Amino acid sequence: MNVTVNRKPMLLLEAAELVYAYVNRVSAEQLTGNGAYCIPAGDVQNMMNTACAGLDNSNPLLDFYFRGVTLEEGYARKFYLASCILNLANFTSCSAPRDLVEALSAYWKRGQRPLQVEGIDMRTVHLSQAAQSFVPLSQQVMRLPLPQEFQMKLLDVLLDYEAHLGCVARLLQPVVDALEPLLEPWVQRAMPLADAWEALLVDKQLDALDSVHSNWEPKGYTSIYMALRYFFPEGMAATFFLSDGAAHLYMGVAMSVDMSHMEGEEQKSNELNEQELAALRLLANPARIKMLRLMEESPKNFQEVATALGMNSGVVFRDMNNMVNAHLLRKELICGRNYFVTNRSVIRQLTGKLTRCLD
Repeated sequence: MNVTVNRKPMLLLEAAELVYAYVNRVSAEQLTGNGAYCIPAGDVQNMMNTACAGLDNSNPLLDFYFRGVTLEEGYARKFYLASCILNLANFTSCSAPRDLVEALSAYWKRGQRPLQVEGIDMRTVHLSQAAQSFVPLSQQVMRLPLPQEFQMKLLDVLLDYEAHLGCVARLLQPVVDALEPLLEPWVQRAMPLADAWEALLVDKQLDALDSVHSNWEPKGYTSIYMALRYFFPEGMAATFFLSDGAAHLYMGVAMSVDMSHMEGEEQKSNELNEQELAALRLLANPARIKMLRLMEESPKNFQEVATALGMNSGVVFRDMNNMVNAHLLRKELICGRNYFVTNRSVIRQLTGKLTRCLD
């Protein structure tokens, strides 16, 4: 298997997170985390002050692309359109802004039409080829757990994605230019972490990634690309291209190799994090337990779950989407469509950690 760990930062993505924090007045403490390679909050604040100093606060595009909306209570990060646009797929081999824009544009052009909106998470929407029963894109967007005004903005983005992608890239370029030298010392500081991840992946210890990403499936890939994430550095984002046999992983620097434990090993900390607390809240509902039982038997899509349980499809869509975000469900791509299956390993880890918290 070919393994490439990109030693350069994903500047466009990092700049977007910084501008999001600037527009929404998110504290520097929320942008970083705990860990040997996380940037101290004071340095993050200095980066934000310097890199965002040239932004025109009266520019309505700042509000349109970077104003966040709460997707799930309890999470520090909100959903915003620039993130949706730039994270439509991960291309962690493309650190330069121009390369990333070109890769995203090509990905959009070769996508199947019409579109099927499969779900949404804190970073982006998930799309696939539409099912045989066609549903207008506007109706699909209306099912997402977003305020109506934000749904209209998202629909506008999906109807003219490449134009919006170019606009966001141009808006961020001055921030990228200012941020690059400020981030460089921390990139160099994290080189041992990049080396450790590369050694893990080359050694094919891929099961270690199960605990940090619910959709990780190490089978069938001939190439793995990884880059490190410095702002909001918890967890891992991933995109899998079955046709190319490539997996692109975007790993937060708070996730050290030692923290990515094999299934069954105890975590070093007994404190429940935001994701785990959200998962526990979701489990405290009989209807969701029924969904998990149903999807333990075999993968199901949204409509199949709603039909089997006699539930409202909108409620099922919302609850299943939230369970994916909390890693209680994992996705499987079957015939070009997203199906979902109960993530038993995460549930076992969660219940075990809850027991340790009570000891």
